[in-house]
Amino acid sequence: MNEITERYFKLAENYYPYQRSGSTVFHNFRKVNEAYQVLGDIDKKRWYNKYGYDGIKQVNFMNPSIFYLLSSLEKFKDFTGTPQIVTLLRFFFEKRLSMNDLENKSEHLLKFMEQYQKEREAHVSEYLLNILQPCIAGDSKWNVPIITKLEGLKGSRFDIPILESLRWIFKHVAKTHLKKSSKSAKKLQQRTQANKQELANINNNLMSTLKEYLGSSEQMNSITYNFENINSNVDNGNQSKNISDLSYTDQKEILEKIVSYIVDISLYDIENTALNAAEQLLSDNSVDEKTLKKRAQSLKKLSSIMERYAGGGGENCGGNVEEKVGENVEEKGEEVEENVEENFEGKFEGKFEGKGEGNVEGNVEGNF
Repeated sequence: MNEITERYFKLAENYYPYQRSGSTVFHNFRKVNEAYQVLGDIDKKRWYNKYGYDGIKQVNFMNPSIFYLLSSLEKFKDFTGTPQIVTLLRFFFEKRLSMNDLENKSEHLLKFMEQYQKEREAHVSEYLLNILQPCIAGDSKWNVPIITKLEGLKGSRFDIPILESLRWIFKHVAKTHLKKSSKSAKKLQQRTQANKQELANINNNLMSTLKEYLGSSEQMNSITYNFENINSNVDNGNQSKNISDLSYTDQKEILEKIVSYIVDISLYDIENTALNAAEQLLSDNSVDEKTLKKRAQSLKKLSSIMERYAGGGGENCGGNVEEKVGENVEEKGEEVEENVEENFEGKFEGKFEGKGEGNVEGNVEGNF
């Protein structure tokens, strides 16, 4: 992260309104987000530097709670790409579209998102190969830049669930390409099916909430605004609800609900993208089986590093506490067993490296 982004997340975390109460906190949180929306955008920053306040009076600002979430998700784009919901909402808010407008463009948007998803998965797969290549090549310090990268991703309250989703997917995809793959394959299948079922419900809840409060273009002033209309009360003739007409407590509750839906949708999307990208990495027909195995082992090591930053296997989507505890205990036991096997295999392979593969293979086959 650059210095401006790092300072933004520190200040935003300090004033995050859902862990503290009071309208003053929310006001400060809004000001921090407005400042970053100007300073973090080249054009807006240029207008502000040239014309001061007058240069940004008509700039459209996004609701701070939504903007903070989208910015938090963007930090992980190397590992996840930009989640589809983030792309759609940025387009939705920046163009000041209503839900009615969005529904009219839905067919075109779906086609665009399908193509974008393929490019996104290819980008993530390529990034994974780039950061894992030193490990595959046997560089003992391969993890140093990765640790630096993960340290730089800290600072938002959404970091831990994102990292937990990534480390879980990477671990189990890697294990499906190593020994004893059936358990991980089953876990991935169950998780994917559960995610699809839950995602349908959450999507419906989000769309219902957005239609209720952002169905018309007049209602959009509740969530995107500029300094000329921020204090104006939109007269909607009591035909529709408007977030800005609600009390501070009700506004906070509605926005928290919207943020919660977006987080859940994003996590399911991130898991699906990470799974497909990792599968691409480990199913590459252009390399031999030995290289693919090293890629799988390296991806598994990456998941172990991520686990430290995810709180050692913290919250993730779906399931209850007892299931999670049982799964974590089971995973730890499997981990010990697999590490012993991998260490033995590594020493065995290293011992015979460079001594004539034909003779070694013949001796092994003869002994077994």
